[in-house]
Amino acid sequence: MPGKQPNVIVLMTHDMGQHISPYGIDTLNTPNCERLAAEGVLFENAFATSPLCSPSRASCFTGRFPHQNGVLGLTSPRTGLFDLYPDEKHAAALFAEAGYDTCMCGFLHETNDLFSVGFQDAINGVGRGNNWGGDFMEAADDIGRWLSERDSDRPFYMQIGCSEAHRRWDKFGVGPDASKGVWMPPYLREDPELREELAMLQGVMKRYDEGLGRILDVLQERGIAEDTIFVSTTDHGIDIPRAKGTFYDPGIEVILMMRYPAGGWQAGARRTELVSNTDVLPTLLEACGIEVPPQVWGRSFLPLLVGGDYEPNDCVFAEKTYHDTYDPTRVVRTGRYKYIRYFEVCIFQDLRIATIPRWHYFKERPVRDTVEELYDLEEDPWEEHNLADDPDYEDVKMRLRRRLVEWMRETDDPLLEGPVPSPYYREQMEEFLES
Repeated sequence: MPGKQPNVIVLMTHDMGQHISPYGIDTLNTPNCERLAAEGVLFENAFATSPLCSPSRASCFTGRFPHQNGVLGLTSPRTGLFDLYPDEKHAAALFAEAGYDTCMCGFLHETNDLFSVGFQDAINGVGRGNNWGGDFMEAADDIGRWLSERDSDRPFYMQIGCSEAHRRWDKFGVGPDASKGVWMPPYLREDPELREELAMLQGVMKRYDEGLGRILDVLQERGIAEDTIFVSTTDHGIDIPRAKGTFYDPGIEVILMMRYPAGGWQAGARRTELVSNTDVLPTLLEACGIEVPPQVWGRSFLPLLVGGDYEPNDCVFAEKTYHDTYDPTRVVRTGRYKYIRYFEVCIFQDLRIATIPRWHYFKERPVRDTVEELYDLEEDPWEEHNLADDPDYEDVKMRLRRRLVEWMRETDDPLLEGPVPSPYYREQMEEFLES
């Protein structure tokens, strides 16, 4: 690390999965994503702790799992149900304590009050009680103004959020983009309606890429691109069946590209090691010379960025407790296998398979009369054949089941003690008993 602490920018997008051209989606017009990949390190096997928005984001910015940090479901300025526990340390607080200026730009979704978790400034439409932010296409101008007004002798930590890939895909008045064709997910049935929808997604992804390019240009024009760690990631998969809201790889795999020229990070490198988004925060802290708090679960992968020795993760974990309904699920994924365990009846069981119930998209309507799923990702990369009842895989299933139990115990998963009540239940019961 150079003598001066680097600035840090984390761009957290919504519902993007690995749906950009550097990850092989060649029908997309995302040249600025390709630019960032060429200038930084791309992680091919990066996974979120949850296929849901707020829980995944909370993990990325605390280095801890949703059941550890309190965000077991959606945060919202309207409902305010879930939020970080009061003693949790968000990345903004950790950087602020280390002498950084902190700023939130645009879309925020892991807390109900950004100023309570360490942010000192808010730009691009975001503020207390408004976590949806402004227009991503204006973010570069807002960032430029903020940079002009601040003390340049201090490093800064900035989060940038945008919602381009979040449905509805026509909300920005952008038309479909099929100029290079339309990517169709191989795990779904060919369908004209789906093709039209994905062309709309490609249109807003082109818009997102233009906004990204403007931000990268501002950093270059200001002369701070070399001394700034720039991270591009997302919360979970795109909003189509078997992706967002599910634990199949298209639901939990995420983009992760990291650039820091002055730090000697290997430009153009592609890493295949398993990484979790709990690992992002400790990596950034270590890169900036800031002590990683002992409660952080994630492991720094800084050696993968600079070419040092690193012991890879043997597995990553994911979870769901609340979203549209109570649906407690826990998952362990290794390089080859994935084991999914459901712990409760889900009254909207289709949500385990899709966030939009358009069954004609499926090659086959999946059977959900099981509490376990097991997949051999080498033989079955699209997770179409559940091996949980296959005797040839019994040893694999039991080994992963034991590993999942071990992790739940190590992390004090409240699910081990019984059903997990929502904050709404606690509030209503207290009010009821006081009456």
